[in-house]
Amino acid sequence: MQINLRIILLFLWVNTCSGQALYELDQTFNPSDVGNSMGDGINHPVRCATQLNNGKILIGGNFDLINGRSTQRIALLNSDLTVDQSFVAGNDVNSSVRCMAETVDGKILLGGSFIEFDGVEASRLIRLNADGTIDTTMDSSSGANGPVNSVVPLSTGRILLSGEFSKYQGSLVNKVVRLHENGSRDTVFSVGAGPNGSIHQAIELMDGSVVVVGDFTLFNNTPRNGIAKLLSTGDLDPSFEFNTSIEIDFRSVAGLSDGNIVVGGGTTLISGSIDGILLKLDPNGTILSDFQSQWNLNGRVNHVDLFNDGRILAVGKFSSYEGNERPGMVR
Repeated sequence: MQINLRIILLFLWVNTCSGQALYELDQTFNPSDVGNSMGDGINHPVRCATQLNNGKILIGGNFDLINGRSTQRIALLNSDLTVDQSFVAGNDVNSSVRCMAETVDGKILLGGSFIEFDGVEASRLIRLNADGTIDTTMDSSSGANGPVNSVVPLSTGRILLSGEFSKYQGSLVNKVVRLHENGSRDTVFSVGAGPNGSIHQAIELMDGSVVVVGDFTLFNNTPRNGIAKLLSTGDLDPSFEFNTSIEIDFRSVAGLSDGNIVVGGGTTLISGSIDGILLKLDPNGTILSDFQSQWNLNGRVNHVDLFNDGRILAVGKFSSYEGNERPGMVR
């Protein structure tokens, strides 16, 4: 299925939330209106997108054509959504780009399932310069042995990787690893046995702690229902515990400026269908009642993002919210 480039606009305004309010459905937002004037679009799924500090939009995924132009699984778009041809990355990437992040110095971190990137061996992680050339100061040639789903540049300058891998540079890391800037493993950080399932996303909170979400029920042999908060050493934060009687597969998490977090995902019902979940939690993992979404989606939430005005964008495999038709997107 081709994806119209205008959909990428929904991911552009990703910044920290500047204020809090009672969150409700924004009736003025119509995700069904995706337009039809952007040429041939993108020929395969987009897995990730971010707006860079220069205002341009970086996208990654499984695609190899954008409006008829060949580009392998990564592309930089101008503000008018045309492809920036000065960005040289994407000539030969052998598998999907799943996650991306811009560092404070303007470089670009990419993670995914690729093992070769533009002719260079790269075990599911690569760092690019702003022009798309490979940053040779990072060595990831013997990095993760499985897909990287999340890459986070930390405030300390280090890098947090998480996903579906068990080893990094031959060392057992159990799906979460912290790296030095040169790509070597930070041995101070260890998650022990780690999660008993995959990690879909991780974020750093303002206090320097890390929250990871996924389809796990245990983390380092301790019960954790799809979400865990980690200290700077990789140990579980014992003060954070999300309690619910149902098993949840969280797909996305975003941190709010007041220390609270928003999480989205889904749970499988006895019938086999999936109910979507969108929750706001306090710093200890308690569900906050001022957030009206909660269990009102008829399908899984795959991604959540924050707008500067405090509103939240959720995208996923749902078709309605609180009985209102909202195919795949709600704000």
